[in-house]
Amino acid sequence: MSNLQKRILTALVALPISIFCIISDGYFFLFFLIFILFGATHELLTAFKTLNIKIILFLFVTLSCYSIYYFKIEDPMFLYMMITISISTDIGGYIFGKIFKWETFTKIS
Repeated sequence: MSNLQKRILTALVALPISIFCIISDGYFFLFFLIFILFGATHELLTAFKTLNIKIILFLFVTLSCYSIYYFKIEDPMFLYMMITISISTDIGGYIFGKIFKWETFTKIS
C-alpha cells in the first residue's frame, strides 16, 4: 500500500470521527482531546530519546489540547477556522511537495 493510499484511508476513517467529536459538545469532545493527548504522548515517547525534549514537547502538546478546549468553549468559530487552516496547509504542503519533488523533513506529516 502506497503512502498516499494510507493517508486517504486514514482520512476516510479519522475525518468523520474527528468532525463529530469537534462539533459535539460535552464528553465526546473531551474524550477526543484526551485520546489525542495520549496518542501524541505515545508518539513523543517513541520518537525522541532525550528526556528534556520529551518534557518540553509534552508540555507543548498539553498546552495545545488545553487551548483547543478553551477555544471550543469561548469562541468555537475561531477554533474551526484554525483547524481549517491547519488542514489546508498540511494538504497544500503535501501536494506541492509531491509536485515539486521536495524532500520531507520527517516521515510523518
